[in-house]
Amino acid sequence: MVDPEAVRHVARLARLGLQADEEKELVADLLAILEQFAVLNAVDTQDVPSDSVQPATAPEVSADEPESFDAAAADLLALTRHERGGFYLVPRILRDPPQHPGAEPPGAPDAPSPEQHPLPTSDPLPSEDGAGKR
Repeated sequence: MVDPEAVRHVARLARLGLQADEEKELVADLLAILEQFAVLNAVDTQDVPSDSVQPATAPEVSADEPESFDAAAADLLALTRHERGGFYLVPRILRDPPQHPGAEPPGAPDAPSPEQHPLPTSDPLPSEDGAGKR
């Protein structure tokens, strides 16, 4: 049953803020949709084979062939101001490299320096006024 309370419940779940007139409109819309499903459910499909909606032939699948992405990557990097050395610069999200079980703590003699860390990090992206965002 579709009623205003059901619409309010779904709107709360979806975090939608609805006005009273919008709730009434949605109740009417949902009832119309359910009426159309009732029409579809009334169609007799008893004698329709279950595979009748399948395509007659399987679609052609092309073979996976590796392609170079170098030219496209250069074109994409040209679209941003936030690029250095062939990489996009993104805001830093990690302060220290992740530690693996049994790894030496940061600052230990064998700990990798930030330059050796496999995850690229960068300074925050500049905002429109040139100041960094955090």
